[in-house]
Amino acid sequence: MVDNFIDANPVVVDRELFDEVGGFDESLRRTVDWDLLIRLARKTEPVALPFIGVRYDDNREGVDRITTTGSSAWRERILSKHLIDWDAEAARPREADRVSTVMPTYEDWNLTRGGVRAVVSVSGAADVEVVVLDNGSRPAVCQVLRVHV
Repeated sequence: MVDNFIDANPVVVDRELFDEVGGFDESLRRTVDWDLLIRLARKTEPVALPFIGVRYDDNREGVDRITTTGSSAWRERILSKHLIDWDAEAARPREADRVSTVMPTYEDWNLTRGGVRAVVSVSGAADVEVVVLDNGSRPAVCQVLRVHV
């Protein structure tokens, strides 16, 4: 869930399951494979096979490669899509004047603390809620976030 570390090239999936989870999300510009793999893993336990071979061009200099030219912000889009139950959040009773902000963070508790303080300070007297979404920091960083943010 926390990182896109599975290469989708050698992934084998039954067409029925692929269709059941909705296939590739064409609204995404990047990380469509990671999004698909998360949805597949929620439906069935992945199984490692002894060997599946693929030919792969790993030319990282290619100007036509989305991996080298596309924004890495898509990582946060996938994480927020799968780590937050947006339907449950939408159904939750809300304070009428509350402003909610989701702030993704990774590894830098000090920067996150500064960001939270900045959001709170510019909100003035407004009712503000800051939800910090940790994208897989080390446990020690998570502990510091719990204490200081």
